[in-house]
Amino acid sequence: MLFAAIYTPHSVTEEAQKRSLQLFMNWTPPFEFKAHYARADANGGIAILEADDPQRHPRGSRALHAVLRLRGRPRLGDRERRSGLREGERVEGLRGLSGAP
Repeated sequence: MLFAAIYTPHSVTEEAQKRSLQLFMNWTPPFEFKAHYARADANGGIAILEADDPQRHPRGSRALHAVLRLRGRPRLGDRERRSGLREGERVEGLRGLSGAP
């Protein structure tokens, strides 16, 4: 399952950046990073993650909460999304879109 993890740092000071770097150097994520995009203003970014178990993203990112605000959501590919919509299944995450249930 793919996840999009959007993050912003709690602080952008030099000391906070050093603390974040130290944390990341000692962290072993329980999921695979597929892509990472940092914001040009250095105030966060987005990571695309893949995990076999949907619970790995929330559990595996707990250590980062000390330095980052994280929002992670499961993502579906276009084919999976269209398939679910054709079959009339409720697809979580689409409720906020115009016309979605």
